[in-house]
Amino acid sequence: MHGILALSSSFLLPASGCSDPGAPPVRDASPGGGSVAIEVLEFEGVPAAGTLPLGWEPYAFRSIARPSIYTAGMEQGRPVLRGDSRAGASALRRRISIDARQYPIIEWSWNVSGSIPGADCTRKETDDCAARILLLYRFEPERASLAERLEFESAKAARGEYPPCAMLVYAWMSSSAPVEAFPSPHSDRVRMIPVERGDARAGTWVTERRDHLADFKKAFDENPPPIESIAFMVDTDDTGLEAMAWLESLRFIAPPRK
Repeated sequence: MHGILALSSSFLLPASGCSDPGAPPVRDASPGGGSVAIEVLEFEGVPAAGTLPLGWEPYAFRSIARPSIYTAGMEQGRPVLRGDSRAGASALRRRISIDARQYPIIEWSWNVSGSIPGADCTRKETDDCAARILLLYRFEPERASLAERLEFESAKAARGEYPPCAMLVYAWMSSSAPVEAFPSPHSDRVRMIPVERGDARAGTWVTERRDHLADFKKAFDENPPPIESIAFMVDTDDTGLEAMAWLESLRFIAPPRK
């Protein structure tokens, strides 16, 4: 797993004063068509100002002093998660175990204020996105070589938990972004997937659906371990600009019942 040190050193650390709230059990729901879905973005009634969706926790980066701000609220009569970034970066994460073979489809609805001018996610210096959905895959020592286990044990000692062994990042990028998926400039175990590019659909609710099992196999030429958590992120620390994004739903979907 070449490049995992870059992944572990750049990824998320618990925000100051933050503790794992103990995410509630994820419930099964049927969105229609005979499929079963695991709902990941859930709200307790009408969300009060300053609250977060059930089971989600703020996470910060090592070297970025100004976090993005996340809060639940109401938009057009429905509960949503809002991310607001002003020359800063952080993420919101929910710990959740998902078997990609059982739930290979991810579906979500999002909205952004606009893409970020000058952002270029192929370069570390300009790696900003209007919005990202991150899938973090669990490190499994039994599948790793001795060198990899030593590497991950060292990372765990430094940060209190194993870093993910890989990530898929579904992103709303600038119009100049590549059309096809590409490795993150921070690690070759992070694959950036430009789902939306530019401002053509900014300001409107857009529903996305991806086969994340197929995306992982294409990116890394192997079957994925379980997903250990999922994150939502709005970041503008590299460009120094501002961005807002909203997330209205997020679910993993099983194949239709036969």
